[in-house]
Amino acid sequence: MASTFRTRWNLHVLLIIMTAVIVSYTLVRMGIIELPDAQANQCPESALLSSNKNENQMKIVNYPLVDSKRYLNRLGLQTIGDLKEVDEPVVVTATSANHISLATGLINRLSSNITPKLKIVVYDVGMTDDQRKTICAEGKCEVKQFPFDEYPDFLENYLPSHAWKPVVIQMALQEFGFVIWMDSAVYIPDGNLQGGIDIAKKEGIAAGHRKLANPEINLAYETDSQTFKALGEEACAFKKSFRFNAALIFIKRNAFTYNYIMRPWVSCALTKTCIAADTKFYSNCASANKYGFCHRFDQSVLSIILNRLYHLNIDKIDLKDRVRWTKCYIKEELAKFNEMAYIKNEQDGIQCPESEAVKQ
Repeated sequence: MASTFRTRWNLHVLLIIMTAVIVSYTLVRMGIIELPDAQANQCPESALLSSNKNENQMKIVNYPLVDSKRYLNRLGLQTIGDLKEVDEPVVVTATSANHISLATGLINRLSSNITPKLKIVVYDVGMTDDQRKTICAEGKCEVKQFPFDEYPDFLENYLPSHAWKPVVIQMALQEFGFVIWMDSAVYIPDGNLQGGIDIAKKEGIAAGHRKLANPEINLAYETDSQTFKALGEEACAFKKSFRFNAALIFIKRNAFTYNYIMRPWVSCALTKTCIAADTKFYSNCASANKYGFCHRFDQSVLSIILNRLYHLNIDKIDLKDRVRWTKCYIKEELAKFNEMAYIKNEQDGIQCPESEAVKQ
């Protein structure tokens, strides 16, 4: 009798253990839970961000992005020699037809409320003929056509990946030497850009770090595994790193920014597997809880580069409060705009103040 009871008890305990194992395994596979400590311990030491800046720079220089080499010469990134530096920046943005309301609002604000007064250039990545003719009315800006036919098809076929954006910025750097990139949704209440200009003059680049995100999600969770693999990086190395926001970037042309920022960023953007151009655009990063849960395309790549470059010195290039900015949206058109997919409430952005006037 006692033996039968023990047998039944042992079977009951075994069933409980097996059920717990199966449930835990299922939850891990579904991404509901993960094993962070085990993953962290498996990260190779050679993959980690180094405290030696030269080691980090060498890692970036050796990213294996051979697919992009055919395009680098025309962008001035194949052989980098002495580069003439420029002290006065140009504001650069880009728009397609379904972003025209935001872009028009941005240009109207910049042309009337910007410090210092700067040239504004708009790259056409899919405007209609009428939009192209009217967006820079009264000399507010200059329009330039982006030459999609000179680059891989996926840049045009999948605009939401923003693979074209690093290329646009590099084209502008070649021509103007000092660029302030703004997504069409950027809103600067006081119009004052001087703080970012000052950082970029000293460091070569300035960008916002860990801005416009609630809650904070680490970079390993927000980047597709294809991108890490293409760069020869390990996701685990970036589990304690956070994104730089690619919506507002101040960058100056010099040997450092060309070698360690623009060449790897552009090279990745021109390599389909690196920019992960076939990844489904997924906006729910706020619930990310495992490696590769979602992907931010050009922003993920830039964040990998800048976190590795400035591993222990991120404050040097972080805009922080030196430029007051946020994103704005047009409530009635919110569903159209891919870059607005992350806005959930007013903590992440505000309604554009002139939205009623610029709707088209």
